[in-house]
Amino acid sequence: HRFRHVRPVDAFTPEACAALYPANPPGTDPPPTMHYHYCGEGLWPMHVGFAEYVALLLKSRGFWYWQKSLNFATLAQPEAQAFLEQIVGLFPDVDRALFLPRSRDRADPTAESDGAGWTTFG
Repeated sequence: HRFRHVRPVDAFTPEACAALYPANPPGTDPPPTMHYHYCGEGLWPMHVGFAEYVALLLKSRGFWYWQKSLNFATLAQPEAQAFLEQIVGLFPDVDRALFLPRSRDRADPTAESDGAGWTTFG
């Protein structure tokens, strides 16, 4: 199964979650990082580890689909744009810059992009 190394950790909606990938034991290479997972269809790397994800989750106050703001491929989607436009108005203490993509090219070495930002598996 192509998603056998995906480990959901934050099921924020029935069709999507934040997940650790690849689900290697601690201390092995590559270390798992957090990905936005559209369940059963694809992954987008968020370029953060678990601890940073939890910190961002708390700072986002659980805003609907805030995870999409962390990848260039999902940044233009309506949910990410709504989050980035509304979060500071709702919570003035939030630093919006924390929720911008970190990298374009740090994709998982065992996966390939399909050109639309999805991570696909061979």
